[in-house]
Amino acid sequence: MPHTHRLRETGVTNSIDQLAFGADSVFNFYRPGFRKTGSHTGEAGLLAPELQITHTSSVGGYFDFMFFLVAGNFEKDHGFAQTFAEFAAVADDPDKLIDQLDTLLVHGRLSPDTRARITAMLEQKPIREGDKAASDRNARATLATLFVVTSPEFMVQN
Repeated sequence: MPHTHRLRETGVTNSIDQLAFGADSVFNFYRPGFRKTGSHTGEAGLLAPELQITHTSSVGGYFDFMFFLVAGNFEKDHGFAQTFAEFAAVADDPDKLIDQLDTLLVHGRLSPDTRARITAMLEQKPIREGDKAASDRNARATLATLFVVTSPEFMVQN
């Protein structure tokens, strides 16, 4: 019999105010007619239901959640395995690494500014020679993934 893992609610989604099965109404976490007062969208009379649960701690909580998901030991604790082998294989070349993540995660929408910032951060994580190289490539791929999933282009999808 193959070994299987089950995803289970861990409470980690509390940090983004979206605990599974924890919505307050049948409309899920957002009231469909919500207008964010004191915002550009509210002043324009536009609806923005997703902003109902967006606030200072939920934005920081999103980063914490993504860090836990991408860089944490999610497999051991929660039955979900992520692998960065495909990205680690090109981690020596930040442009190739970012190209792959850009295509996969944001459909080629990373701005030149975001790409430059990610490249600069990746270049601060050198890949050493010898027995440390594989670990450094995996770390660089993990960091690049984290940078992309916390980028404006990932968080605001058109």
